[in-house]
Amino acid sequence: MERLTYKDPDGNWTIRALPGAAKNAFDKLAEYEDAEESGKLIKLPCKIGDSVFQLVWNSGEEWIVVEKPFMLGDLSFRTLQLGSGIFLARSEAEAALAGRKE
Repeated sequence: MERLTYKDPDGNWTIRALPGAAKNAFDKLAEYEDAEESGKLIKLPCKIGDSVFQLVWNSGEEWIVVEKPFMLGDLSFRTLQLGSGIFLARSEAEAALAGRKE
């Protein structure tokens, strides 16, 4: 995928000065907007393969924190609602675990 935008030195987004770049950028934006409106576009909580921390019931004895890579197969409503069983930081998972033990 060729980027059609870049950030200038002041941090403002700008369309690249390529032949037809403005039209291509608008076409691409329209595709993303169509996908979002039809429910086909989601924003992932992290990159595929990033470490996430999940609360898991360990052999019927206790809740534990397990580190694992985030994969597309992990996607569910619960995954997208971070903080309800899957966390991006171990400290967040451990705090939730402590709350369950109280």
